[in-house]
Amino acid sequence: NTSLSYDIARRRFSLGSTTLESEAVLAGAQGWYNRGEGEFSGAWRVRKLQALTLDLDGEASGHWRSLAVPERERRVWTTSITGNGANIGGRSPLAQVLGRQPSVDARLRNENGGISVSRARIDGARLRVGAAGRIVHGQAALSVQASARGPVTIGGVEFVGVADARGRLSGRIGRPALTLETTMPRL
Repeated sequence: NTSLSYDIARRRFSLGSTTLESEAVLAGAQGWYNRGEGEFSGAWRVRKLQALTLDLDGEASGHWRSLAVPERERRVWTTSITGNGANIGGRSPLAQVLGRQPSVDARLRNENGGISVSRARIDGARLRVGAAGRIVHGQAALSVQASARGPVTIGGVEFVGVADARGRLSGRIGRPALTLETTMPRL
């Protein structure tokens, strides 16, 4: 369902509402646009995280907001995304450190022919991950920082210490390469 209108006198498009819905994903939006200015917002929900990754059970939902921010002589579209997981589980190491209700937040800017990731964070029960950088023409160039605490079981081995990592996420966004340098002060 989509409700879109145009006000000729104000030269303004208004999106009353629109919904994208599938078995796994639900997203909604409303907002307006007028000669370079605008604001859109809505809610999102991933009903089945297994549709995105086979290693996680559960769901996630939250809100997003995108607006044109005046900057110098132009407008830059900035998007904020927040959300929380619910009933996260699974056997993977990722599921173990995320916990049942991790949170996510990101701030993105559409500028200079790509997306600037000012911040993208995941805070889980025993994992914190942050990223920043650029995505241009589907190519990621992001710096990544992470910190995780055990216990985590990987291949029958239990790790109970702390691990900190710094590195890069690069390449095609659909299948990027992750390179990390890890320190384990307490293992």
